[in-house]
Amino acid sequence: MKLRRMILLAALPFCLCLTACGGAASSGADSSASIAESSSPDSSKAETSAPEKAEKPEKMGDIHVTIENVQVTKDDLREMHFVVPVRISLESNSGFNYSEWGAQVDKRCTFTADSTEAESLILSEYYSINEDEKFVWNAWASGQDFKKTGDILILYIQIPKRSEPGDFYPVTYADWSLGDSAHKWTSTGGDWVKDDSVTWTDGGVTIIE
Repeated sequence: MKLRRMILLAALPFCLCLTACGGAASSGADSSASIAESSSPDSSKAETSAPEKAEKPEKMGDIHVTIENVQVTKDDLREMHFVVPVRISLESNSGFNYSEWGAQVDKRCTFTADSTEAESLILSEYYSINEDEKFVWNAWASGQDFKKTGDILILYIQIPKRSEPGDFYPVTYADWSLGDSAHKWTSTGGDWVKDDSVTWTDGGVTIIE
């Protein structure tokens, strides 16, 4: 009886060790399973999260300015007295109430500007032409946000008479003024430029056969 008690007492630490180690192993297995479960993709969550991101875009919106790319033949140029209208338009507009931006014309050309088509959209409009730099800077203000699209400025480009098919005279959007001021597009809800939501497409005049 005494011997049996000693054997049981001797075996007790070993049993306790197995219990403790088994518990630790079981705990580790559970935590590994938890990690595996948490790291594995949940298809139901993935399906519901995608539409939420689509409904809540990171950017405020989009304002896109397009400068027309006009193609004319040499015969067309003669009929037009070498003056080609290049339209600048808002292709998309999420709404703004103040704007400053510019356009750079090829320095081989001269030009004039006309904002008549924008006057019905904008409460106050002003543009300044630097003839030496072939540059125009625009400033617009409106009493409230408007979201119309369409032509906002027309540049009448005087193309050199010596131009030939294949010649290209670029007109590019200017996001900096000659006075080193950045372009501005703001609305009652925020600043489109700071939100990186203003984009543009450059254009110009191409002489074709």
